[in-house]
Order: sequence, then C-alpha cells, then structure tokens
Amino acid sequence: MIYPEQKTVVAFSLGKEGTYGRPDIYCETDSIQVELFNSFGIDLSEIFQDY
Repeated sequence: MIYPEQKTVVAFSLGKEGTYGRPDIYCETDSIQVELFNSFGIDLSEIFQDY
C-alpha cells in the first residue's frame, strides 16, 4: 500500500506457510529490493519527489 501524503510504503510478503506476516514499512529515503528480481530495486525518493 502506498501513502503519498506520508511518503511511506507498506509492503506485505507471502510467507512459506501461505500467510502474510508483519509488513515492512518504507519511507521516502528508502530503496525497496524486489526479492523475485535480485537486481531490481525501487528508489522511493524518485517515486515521492513530486509530493
């Protein structure tokens, strides 16, 4: 979930048991690494620069 006013992202990951655990919370200065693609990351400062 993306909250542009707070410049935060809440990311849920599906666990091995098939359930969602505690979410990871990222702020505008963070970079999110996508587990499925090792070399793919999202720089949140670029995403939130216009807010």
